[in-house]
Amino acid sequence: MLYRTTNFRMEEFLCKHCGEGAMIVKFALLDALQRLRDRVLLPMNVSCGYRCHIHNGDVGGAPDSAHIAGEAADIWDLDGKLKLFCTPQILELCGLWAEDYATTTDWIHLQIRPASSRIFKP
Repeated sequence: MLYRTTNFRMEEFLCKHCGEGAMIVKFALLDALQRLRDRVLLPMNVSCGYRCHIHNGDVGGAPDSAHIAGEAADIWDLDGKLKLFCTPQILELCGLWAEDYATTTDWIHLQIRPASSRIFKP
């Protein structure tokens, strides 16, 4: 059985290239994202979850990307509202770290892997 929370299904996190990742994506990621969703009360649609090494290379991901480990997801944020609510304090409450919002245009990168700060530069 694949993981699911109130608003997220594991299927959303599978690799866009190979369809794999069900055994790699951490439930802790889905759980943390659900905690964030419950706090901000905004729709959250996954644009990218798990990435196999091929897909990660194709999109220019870091060689040690948290996506490869099933510890990160990119969430669409077309209107920028999610970034407004994802303060360091909210991220900490949810157990998440975010890539610097200036480096992402219409999405927000969220991960459960600790980084140098709650909002970090890649």
